[in-house]
Amino acid sequence: MKALAAVAPNKIGLIEQPEPIAARDSVVVAVAGCGVCGSDLPIYRGIQRVEEVGFFGHEFSGTIVSVGENVRDLCVGDRVASGLIRTCGHCEKCFAGHPNYCPDMKATLSPGGFAQFTRVLENSDFGFLTKIPDHVSWEQATLHEPLSCAIRIVEQAQVKLGDRVVVLGLGALGLLSALLAQKSGASMVAGVDIQPGRLALAAQLGIPAIDRTNFDIVIETTGSTSGFIDALSLARLGGRVVIGSVYHQMADGIDLRPIMRKELHVVGAKGPYPHLTAEQKSLAMELIVSGALPLDPLLRLYPIDQAQQAFEDTVAGKVGKAIVCFQEGDQ
Repeated sequence: MKALAAVAPNKIGLIEQPEPIAARDSVVVAVAGCGVCGSDLPIYRGIQRVEEVGFFGHEFSGTIVSVGENVRDLCVGDRVASGLIRTCGHCEKCFAGHPNYCPDMKATLSPGGFAQFTRVLENSDFGFLTKIPDHVSWEQATLHEPLSCAIRIVEQAQVKLGDRVVVLGLGALGLLSALLAQKSGASMVAGVDIQPGRLALAAQLGIPAIDRTNFDIVIETTGSTSGFIDALSLARLGGRVVIGSVYHQMADGIDLRPIMRKELHVVGAKGPYPHLTAEQKSLAMELIVSGALPLDPLLRLYPIDQAQQAFEDTVAGKVGKAIVCFQEGDQ
């Protein structure tokens, strides 16, 4: 099968790999498409090795083509979208509905979503895939995982009626968080980004550029030192700052005094929703099904032979969500 690999810093190549085989507690998915996430970029840039993560690509949708003997809730032919992909699935935290607190996080898919086929752990006790309703496109379904992350971010933000919210970083995660904040009753939701293309897309979605400070809630999704510093600056006295991104490289000497002086409430939002029961997994899918969020403007599809362009456009902020397509025809 064909799969993507980071063959050099900032260089994506197409390689051949053996097709995965379903183990007893897993399924094999024929990947329709996989979105480029900010957490994929350290691998693309050569900062992080795939072996450190365990997989390459995790925001995917596709069709199940084989099923292990212990799998009960999924069948060959089911269309599915990915959800949480780093947890053990059987510890106390996982069973309690808090898989993001799992003390023994392990990769649950191999080789990952950037391949024509990937194996995914899936058993009767804990599921990592969500079925896609018949009338939902596989393209929109690729947003299931990042939308689940955005749900957790906005839950942690505790948006109330009339709150003024600003989102730092207007990639797909930031845009989805902003759209959800609007739906949660915020009186205004503004955005910050250094990429003109992202600002233009945000404006198209009703998220204007920032023109003030003293926000009730600041959502930080850039994963950058400057973004973190700006978040502390933009929050009002007693405001709330939600950290919704991974910081791979933070600078030394960050001034944390604003947290104390402004009595800020700084909270994290880790991954695609810690209460990831079957019911909670469906929350993101129900939002997709409802059509309540304008998702199509975020999406841009790239054939597998244009994967390099998908990563370059993501880095340059030219797209909301770049999706690399792996299968021909409808999924």
